[in-house]
Amino acid sequence: MLLLIKWRNREVDPREDQLVRWLLLLEASEGEEITQVLEETAMQEDHVLRKAIDEWERVSQDLEVLLAYEARRKALLDERSSLKRAERKGKEGILSSDYYIEE
Repeated sequence: MLLLIKWRNREVDPREDQLVRWLLLLEASEGEEITQVLEETAMQEDHVLRKAIDEWERVSQDLEVLLAYEARRKALLDERSSLKRAERKGKEGILSSDYYIEE
């Protein structure tokens, strides 16, 4: 997420940093501009990235793979939400308790 913010603020450039390219590839579904820059870079200079993008596009056309991806993504988001809810409830419980914990 931090990388996307840096990308939007023009603090990182995938044309200049191979690691940034690969990390942004994972977030490419977040924006057409990211995808366009990565594809241009792949076509011009990064043949390994080009192969990865080609494979990604091929796999993206497979409905079974897409359904599995969406199910996994939903499960991860649900888990994150549950953890945040539990953390918030735990903090509320501590703050509303009459107990003093000595350290």
